[in-house]
Amino acid sequence: MLLYSTIFDLHGNVHHQSGTKPSYINNIIDTVVRKNIKHGELTVQGRNVAYRTVGKKVIMCVGDDADEQIERMAAEYLEDGAVREHGVYDRRAAVTKQEKRRRWGGTEKELDYSSTSRTVSYVPDTKSAFNLFNIKRRVFKTFDREALLAHLLNKNVAPEVAGDVLMYAESIDDVRDAMRSIIKTKRLGQDACAPYRVALVGTNGVGKTTTLSKLCYHFAVRDKGVYVAACDTFRAGAIEQLQTYVNRLKINHRVEIHQQGYNKEEWKVARSALQYGKAYDVILVDTAGRVNKKPLIDSLRKLTNLGFDDVVYVSEALKGYEKDVLAFDMVTAIIVTKIDTVDDRIGSILNLCYFSKKPVVFLGHGQSNVDLEEVDVEKVIETLLSE
Repeated sequence: MLLYSTIFDLHGNVHHQSGTKPSYINNIIDTVVRKNIKHGELTVQGRNVAYRTVGKKVIMCVGDDADEQIERMAAEYLEDGAVREHGVYDRRAAVTKQEKRRRWGGTEKELDYSSTSRTVSYVPDTKSAFNLFNIKRRVFKTFDREALLAHLLNKNVAPEVAGDVLMYAESIDDVRDAMRSIIKTKRLGQDACAPYRVALVGTNGVGKTTTLSKLCYHFAVRDKGVYVAACDTFRAGAIEQLQTYVNRLKINHRVEIHQQGYNKEEWKVARSALQYGKAYDVILVDTAGRVNKKPLIDSLRKLTNLGFDDVVYVSEALKGYEKDVLAFDMVTAIIVTKIDTVDDRIGSILNLCYFSKKPVVFLGHGQSNVDLEEVDVEKVIETLLSE
């Protein structure tokens, strides 16, 4: 008996579904798309789940004999010509009997094999695998000013920041205290009235749009209605990128996008979004990346003057241009992205807090929606002081 079926594309956008949708389907779709798994079969909560890539679409069925239902749907899908323009279905790619017996549906990291039932249980992707701050390292025990200065510079701490941290220090505890006085954090949206309005700003290529999608997920899974404003009307593909994120989230969450196309004035799109998004709990505004030039900063200020609860500056961990934040004098918080690209050289966190005098709220890494870490100041300090 077929309980549920769906057809989605390689970006996770659902084009067809029928039957009662199980709660775990979105997690499976997300993993299939992210890991680019072509076909598989698994058992979730006692139900068979099978999926198969046909051209540029994926067919998924839940129920008894799900694999046979997949064969039938794939044949029907081909007969009506739905995938002829995208490619021909290759029957050699079908799951073999041996693969069916093994119930293979991805890598062993994604699936949990049961030694008793020999079936596969899906492990939802709800927790980040990032573990930089969980690695035990040897930390400086004795105070040596010259050695510590060289060490901090190697950790990507800016020379003037390292000099200030060590200026009055006489012990390792003094260094920790100096860092604590610089690195501050807070929770976005805490005690804010709905709608909580947030704009993301920063230079080009630091991951603002990707970070906005992670923030959207962060609020959506906490049962918040999220209204996303696509105000980057200059970068090609920026609106489509946000639309894809929203389409994937809105299946199970109250998420909507506001966009008016390209070559529009950012502040006008944002003003319209703030008006139409009043019924939502959170309004997230994406903006175009810009360098430190007065006309560009002035145009951004027209947007941020519309009235936001937080203006978040997004900067990447390895860029080395932390002083750029000084031009964005309207910011109230910071997110540091691509933290997984620098190993333990996370001096940019200290630099950004030092130059901006603002709290850092999240650390971003990876491309998954869950790849956003809240900041643990003590772990950041221990990592900076580790050898």
